[in-house]
Amino acid sequence: MLLGVSEVVTRYLNVTGHFLAPAFAPVVYNIPIIVAALVFGRSLGSAGLAIGVVTGALAYLLIQLPAGFKRGLRFVPSLSLADPALAQIGRLMIPRMVGQGAVQFSFIATTRLASQQPEGSLVALNLAWVLTMLPLGIFGMAVGSAALPTLSAQAARGDLGGVGHTARRTLGAIMLMVIPAALFLIGLGYPLILFVFGRGEFTAEDAARTAQALALYAAGLPAHGALEILTRTFYAFQDTRTPVSIGVAAMALNVGLAYALVGTLGFLAIPLGLSVATVVEAVIMWLLLRRRVPGIRSPLIFLPDPASGIALIRARLGR
Repeated sequence: MLLGVSEVVTRYLNVTGHFLAPAFAPVVYNIPIIVAALVFGRSLGSAGLAIGVVTGALAYLLIQLPAGFKRGLRFVPSLSLADPALAQIGRLMIPRMVGQGAVQFSFIATTRLASQQPEGSLVALNLAWVLTMLPLGIFGMAVGSAALPTLSAQAARGDLGGVGHTARRTLGAIMLMVIPAALFLIGLGYPLILFVFGRGEFTAEDAARTAQALALYAAGLPAHGALEILTRTFYAFQDTRTPVSIGVAAMALNVGLAYALVGTLGFLAIPLGLSVATVVEAVIMWLLLRRRVPGIRSPLIFLPDPASGIALIRARLGR
């Protein structure tokens, strides 16, 4: 419940142009979890970790409330099913629920497949995915969240040229950051993994196995970054069905490739399947989006243009 309410507050702050408190909220969320693991992990076990999660969720909410109240956020107990805004949210939410269900299904299916592989495979995949998500969360998701209010405002005005310009420039900024990050993870993943995880029972063989998975995950990192903007551009037009439909098909492709290739590649079929599916998803989404937004057709769309993306983030944080 705490995280659910926090997400509503986060989106409220985003649409009012405030990004600073939501940016710090995940940090504040993780601190009690780390403290609980260190203090209560051995004595209380999983219950101690649960205490840390609940405390972190409360902190996640509380750090955002002052900024929300300052910008007019008020909690008024009311529920009107006839509210047209609520009905609109419901229509937009249903496809997203289906999409999230598909993502969770693919996660369960690939986790089950990984658990059937040699010992250590599942841990290698999890650690590799955590490292892959690091640049994606810092760069891709941050720029995508900052761009959505602008894209939505431009789409509401019917400014297709503005939507295309914003999408193209922010996508270029993301590519500038995630492509070097992907190359770094592919080329220097092994020493990075040894430095971060190489202690205790984590051996050089474990590091090599994790580095292989990391390289395959990182190969799809630019596509993951592109989706952060492409999907939000569809959302700006209040179209959740199109990106969700493509996403569901991509998740089916992901699972299908993983099961089809596992006999040949072992656990590496899982990151390969995800990267291939993500690239296919990004390409299809761009091909469909370029019909709706002429400005996004430019062949320069994937070229780095950091100025617009960085200026957008600075402007949002400053507000």
